[in-house]
Amino acid sequence: MGLQDVVRQYTYATRDAISLLAEEIQRLTRDMKAFETEAHTREEETKSFAGAIAEKDRTIRDLRNRVDELQTQFESLRVRLDQNRAELLNVESELNAVLARQKALRTAAANALERARKLEAQVAKSMEEQGNLEQKLVKEERIAFAAYQQQVWEQLLACQQSESDIASKRAAREALDAARRDDPVVADLFEARAEWRLIVQSSASEPVKRTAAQELTRIDRDLESRFPGALEAIDRNMGREELQELFFMPVDADGACLVFLPVPEQVWSDVRMGSTDSLANLAMHLCWAFIKALRLSDVDSRFFTYDGLCVLHVARAFEDLNRLGSVPLEFSPHSKVDFVLSPIPSEVQESLHVQGSIIRSSSDTKPASR
Repeated sequence: MGLQDVVRQYTYATRDAISLLAEEIQRLTRDMKAFETEAHTREEETKSFAGAIAEKDRTIRDLRNRVDELQTQFESLRVRLDQNRAELLNVESELNAVLARQKALRTAAANALERARKLEAQVAKSMEEQGNLEQKLVKEERIAFAAYQQQVWEQLLACQQSESDIASKRAAREALDAARRDDPVVADLFEARAEWRLIVQSSASEPVKRTAAQELTRIDRDLESRFPGALEAIDRNMGREELQELFFMPVDADGACLVFLPVPEQVWSDVRMGSTDSLANLAMHLCWAFIKALRLSDVDSRFFTYDGLCVLHVARAFEDLNRLGSVPLEFSPHSKVDFVLSPIPSEVQESLHVQGSIIRSSSDTKPASR
């Protein structure tokens, strides 16, 4: 399984959550702006009634004055007085209607502004959640890269095993492969095993992952009792020629690069302490393969660990790494690994830079002479 696949396994749920939150933020922002526009429109409409109100007030004053004048001519102008009174009532009714409309518009404007403020709070909360998810995504990408490096290391361990052990387990694997074709029970067990492994390696909740791990252990015991050694041969791909992808990234304008080697931090610590066990020898074998392929010297290279990763720092090597076909690592006529070097994916590179300056370390060392 390649790095891109591993990254997707660890991050697909979080990426979907970020996409959904981004869409929710856009929708909430649009709604907030719509309510703010409506509040502004209602306020402008309220202002437009000021002239009408003033006009009605003037009309009422004029009519009241006219009524006073007509009162002195009551007998001769009774009919006209009644008409003006009726007109006065109509104008007052219109004024009341205008005032009621003005009050309703102000209430609507206040409600719209209140809703806009609530939406603004929701947008802020969603943006905070998005930021938290993005931080989680960075951590998951970093974990995925470490898992990929561990996966490559386990492949190297498989290649280091003795030829007799490899042959025995390859035979068990072939028997398991045949049973998967011919025995439905074995086929179902193997398919369930693959599904539980995906859940264990995913970003599911801890209770779900614990259940998946229990089921995976039960299935592995069953298959191991039927085909001893077959699962290890499958998981480590024993006794085959391997093509593994390792990654590098530039760190300055002069072309200096970091090459990420699949050596666990504890193994590299043992190397620095002078260990000569099989794991330390494998790590040294790998380091010297890169020194030889890149023709490195003590001046332009150094090895160190950074946040659990083993790193080779090479000065002015960006073009050399791009041109390099592969780095061979041969264990026996039946076990060989060719490392292809590729620029590290941008999302993983960003997650490494979030951790701080990667080229600073207190554990610099050179491999012992061979």
